[in-house]
Amino acid sequence: MKNVIVLFDIQNISSPDIGSLLLNSVSDGIYAVDMDFKIIFFNKAAEHITGVSEKEAMGKKCYDVFRSNMCINNCPIRETLEKNECTKRHGYIIDSSGNKVFISVSNVLIKNLSNEIVSVAQVFRDQSEIMALREEILKVEEDFCFKSKNLLMQKSFSFLKSALPNTNKLYIIGEQGTGKSALFKWILKSKGIKNFAEFSLKTVKDLNLERIFSDFNAVHIMDMDYITKDFKAKLSNFLKKLSNLDENNKLIIFSSSEDCLPRDEFYFIINEFRFEIIPLRFRKEDIIFCAESFLFHFSKIYDKKISGFTQNAINALNSYDYPENIEELRNIIERAILMCSEEIIDVAHLPEYIQKDFNIKEGVNHKEKEIILNALKKNGFNRDLTAKDLGLTRSTFFRKLKRLEIVVPRSNRSIKD
Repeated sequence: MKNVIVLFDIQNISSPDIGSLLLNSVSDGIYAVDMDFKIIFFNKAAEHITGVSEKEAMGKKCYDVFRSNMCINNCPIRETLEKNECTKRHGYIIDSSGNKVFISVSNVLIKNLSNEIVSVAQVFRDQSEIMALREEILKVEEDFCFKSKNLLMQKSFSFLKSALPNTNKLYIIGEQGTGKSALFKWILKSKGIKNFAEFSLKTVKDLNLERIFSDFNAVHIMDMDYITKDFKAKLSNFLKKLSNLDENNKLIIFSSSEDCLPRDEFYFIINEFRFEIIPLRFRKEDIIFCAESFLFHFSKIYDKKISGFTQNAINALNSYDYPENIEELRNIIERAILMCSEEIIDVAHLPEYIQKDFNIKEGVNHKEKEIILNALKKNGFNRDLTAKDLGLTRSTFFRKLKRLEIVVPRSNRSIKD
């Protein structure tokens, strides 16, 4: 339905026909219902998205045509009538082939000249491509663990892949936003488990473990640092009795933001295999790798042609500590894309707190560079003499030269002079 050119012979068609032609030329699905929820208008795009012809749809109840998750208890048309205002919603429909199609909907009231509501029109857009792109964004968060350029993370993940076929209890440790749930879902895919449940001990203080393990093949108990003494004892006893995890392909994963549990019997029961996700601030080599992946996917979602980042933006992103890790980086890049009207993201498109942090660090670096350059000139650009003059070890001084990108000319002066 994209890029369609419609030609009308305006002189030979009536005004109502013009309206119908226009509504049938747009790429958004549009239909209208009467006050009994029977369809009275169904455009070409609605046919295309639902797979239902206008002839089949006309006169039917809208919920019989769309079979949406919003129809039964959360009907957007009913909400529009009750609130007497336009409403917007996201959900999905089941098309004529039985496929789930994600849509966004907007509802408009139609009134007669007496200001009485006579109909409701719904405009709906196929969001399947956007949903697919958002799934790709979740994969970027998986890549934060699995395709890390950090050598320690690569080594840890290699151990995890080797241990996974014979492991049914795992303990994942990672700060907020490091992607513990993404790792859990990757593990499920690796073990071929589809029936699972997740619970946070921040909000749930007790669980019916017998019922959960009879209903689900995998369980993720999050926020173990919030575990109560009573539930800890209950969980410990349950795990001691549970000897058939391997036989029934059951999986239980525990996770917490820090490794704060005491080294007691319970700790070693849950710690069959321990995997720690290193925070982003200690994995600087992964920042731009993930940022570029987010940039690629969000640019598609928001239909923007942004090619990359300026060097200053890269420096600013690399200098920030990301207390909320990969989730914070994702939000920063999405915001930057929305803010950017050029073809490249600059520091000005980043949040103000990152700009301030970058400017402070740049100011400190500039002053440090100035001091070192003055000391080098004073000592005839002899690096050993300069390091001694500044009270620095030779290795520390050389690291500063590299970090500050200071190129030192060859010196004729020796340390004996």
